[in-house]
Amino acid sequence: MSISSSDLFLLRQGLVDAGMKQEVAEKVAIAMEGAMALTLDQVLEKWTAKVEHDIAALRTELKHDIEVTRKDIEVTKRDMTIRLGLMLAGFAGLILSGMKMFMP
Repeated sequence: MSISSSDLFLLRQGLVDAGMKQEVAEKVAIAMEGAMALTLDQVLEKWTAKVEHDIAALRTELKHDIEVTRKDIEVTKRDMTIRLGLMLAGFAGLILSGMKMFMP
C-alpha cells in the first residue's frame, strides 16, 4: 500500500512550507510513505488474523449448535413415536370396550 503521488507531493510541499529544505523534505516524505505502508500492512495482517480466528470460533460454535439441535430432534422424534403408540393403544382399547358393550 502506498499513498498517491499527489498526496506525497502535498506532504513534501507542506514540509518545505514549514521550513524544511527541499531534499530533506523529499526524503522525509518518502520515509513517511514507507512507514505508513508498513504500518497499514501490519494492521491489515492483525485484522486478517483476528477475522480468521473469529470465523474459526464461529464455525466451531455452529457445529456444536447443530449437533445439539440434531440430538433435540432425535429426542422429539422418539417422544412423538411413543405418544402416537400410546394414542393408538388407547383408541384400540376404546374401540374394543365399545364393541364389548354393544355386542351381546
